[in-house]
Amino acid sequence: MNLGILMTVGFIVFMVILTAGLIGWVLYIGTGNEIYRATTTQTTVSTSTTSTTESTTTAATSTTLVSRSAETLETTSTTSTTVPKRMKVTYSPETIYTEENVYLTVTEGGGTGIRGATVYIDGTLMYQIQEEKYPLLGLEGGEHELTVSKDGYENVTLTVNVDPETYANSKMVRRELTAGERAKALSLGKADIRFYETSFCPNCAAVVRQLNRVVDKNRDCVVYERLVYYKYVNELSKEFKNGESLPFIIIDGPDGRAFKSSGIVSMNSVRDAIQRSTGCDIQ
Repeated sequence: MNLGILMTVGFIVFMVILTAGLIGWVLYIGTGNEIYRATTTQTTVSTSTTSTTESTTTAATSTTLVSRSAETLETTSTTSTTVPKRMKVTYSPETIYTEENVYLTVTEGGGTGIRGATVYIDGTLMYQIQEEKYPLLGLEGGEHELTVSKDGYENVTLTVNVDPETYANSKMVRRELTAGERAKALSLGKADIRFYETSFCPNCAAVVRQLNRVVDKNRDCVVYERLVYYKYVNELSKEFKNGESLPFIIIDGPDGRAFKSSGIVSMNSVRDAIQRSTGCDIQ
């Protein structure tokens, strides 16, 4: 066979084989891409599904938390609406002197008395009493902080000033009352006791100590005036005879003159006069 023909046939065969190879390679690459795309799509879908599931779970969890929060808020709201009641504390007498008994009155709205409160004086527990009046016996002079507490009520704290002197030795009684002050005391059912003395009178010192004790124990029923004799000589000369000695005591009650005396006097007589004129149970 001619050499030229063989070379032509060989070239044709080579080209056929090369073309077949190229076609095969193209088909292989295309198929691989389809598989890759299919795999990627499947992964993406799977991932999306997972995300959706996680999102749903998170939403459910959030709902649970909100529900619990609502329960907590509801509980907190219920607790915060329990507001302590208010109570009112007053005391008498308004002016307090050393060694006097003071009475606290504890009430709530409408004036209803509260029993069973606890009383502290200057931070020290005093007592718990099942009455509506709470006695503070014989307070010392100075400033005291009183605190009253009871479950379900707001604490009440107030400051009480106690005169360093007893009533019978205080400045209150070392002066003459006005006519209006005397009239007011008598209208309240009290007795007006006027004690006239001098600093050079031995009997005056003895009598005043006893009279002061009577006055201090019965201050709710009397007003007391300790007066210097020399300022009232002319007035007293009409009340007492010559020769009568100091001290002079005059007691006026709501119904008029109840008692008068000079010199040493029995305190029983003074008590009887006050009791008759005021109706008080004199100590």
